[in-house]
Amino acid sequence: MESGIGSYAALDYDRVSDSIILATRRDGIVSIYRIPTTAPGKTIRIASMTEEGGATMKRLASDNSGRIYLYDWGSNDILLVDEPNMELKTLFTDILASRAITVPGFEYSAIEDALIIGTLEYYYAIDRDTGKQETLAMNKHGADNFAIHENPDGSLLFIHSGQIFKLNPR
Repeated sequence: MESGIGSYAALDYDRVSDSIILATRRDGIVSIYRIPTTAPGKTIRIASMTEEGGATMKRLASDNSGRIYLYDWGSNDILLVDEPNMELKTLFTDILASRAITVPGFEYSAIEDALIIGTLEYYYAIDRDTGKQETLAMNKHGADNFAIHENPDGSLLFIHSGQIFKLNPR
């Protein structure tokens, strides 16, 4: 999708502000926008960053406090959107030990109170304060984990290789 704000890079829903969070890229700049669902014409740019070394995959997640996180596959980092200063701050580096042939899903889980990221074989819960990773589940199919979504009941849906899997709260 190409528009006045750039081409699509990532998308998330912030339930705290009832907004769509959109990451776009144009000319080596990734911009993060907040789009209120009640006033979609009032799109607000809340942060931006320059991509080093070319365009790489981005994933967005927002927590129950309204904080917005971006996983940058190229740098293998999790960044926090600092809205007042309109910038992204690196929280944790070297997130995935191996990024070979993986399209990671990235989501916040209210039940785990952690960021969830998927690899070829595992789903990890990442503590938002310390960056400590804990194995949440194993993917026996060994396929790319394209998307992760948390349902209102706290269950997590994982989509990979054309299949949908559900992980219920503990």
